[in-house]
Amino acid sequence: MAATSGHFSGAYEALWLARDSNGYPMGSSSTPNTKVNGSTYHAYRLPGLVSATAPGVTRGRVTFRGGMKARGSRNTGLEDFGDFTLTLAAFDETFDALVTGSVADATTGGTDNVITAPNSNLADKPQGFLILTRGFQTSAGANKYMHWIYNNVQLEPVDPEANQTTGENPQAMTYTVTPSQSTRTVFGYPLSALTVAVEDSSDYYIRYRTDERINVTTYIDDASATSFVVGTRPVSSDNAGVTNVFTKNGAVAHASVSGFSVTTGATTHTAGTAADIWVCTYGTRFTPIS
Repeated sequence: MAATSGHFSGAYEALWLARDSNGYPMGSSSTPNTKVNGSTYHAYRLPGLVSATAPGVTRGRVTFRGGMKARGSRNTGLEDFGDFTLTLAAFDETFDALVTGSVADATTGGTDNVITAPNSNLADKPQGFLILTRGFQTSAGANKYMHWIYNNVQLEPVDPEANQTTGENPQAMTYTVTPSQSTRTVFGYPLSALTVAVEDSSDYYIRYRTDERINVTTYIDDASATSFVVGTRPVSSDNAGVTNVFTKNGAVAHASVSGFSVTTGATTHTAGTAADIWVCTYGTRFTPIS
């Protein structure tokens, strides 16, 4: 697909994926460095994305002045890539526990009830991927999607005030998002394997334009299974790298995949070595697999 121009609109989707110490996505795992062979880990779909502000980026600038004249200036590069705010229409106890490193306690306070806490004293919150999906219409009028994929973030909850306001989302849940750089992307690829040509093969986020919204599943090989099932139905059965992306251990793996079902969400692939990390990034409309 050739590069194009177009217009952004809307806020369709937000996905969270835990990040292991090597930068691979591990879905909704609360222990991303503890992997189980033969298991799949799916992205967690956040409830009701409302908005995400732009990060506060600060760049250095030097101004040259002498002899009562302005003689020029020079940009000295990035000084800070600041926090931004993620706003959700709803509070999700499971998601909140994933990003705060806490546990939603559904037993101690009565089995009909749930206890959660912000884990305020944990300074180093879990790291993960955050995918934000907007609408995108090309200059030719074709409707597509643009995904902002932050490959290394931490989230801190900010509970809403109690109020008597009516109207739209009067008590929305917000999170402060702290981005950091990453040399690996949500696809499993390192940035150095892409042709985006970024400095130091590292960055805070990438943009990903697609025909459909996306979902991500990671599978840990058990050296015998020749299929795994993704989290929601894919729109396309493509397994050749046209629409859907398959990687294994950070490298392209389409040659090892011979089928991808749009009804069952199951792959047909060549079994690899135990503990191989497969990542499937695929177009979806989030239709459940029954």
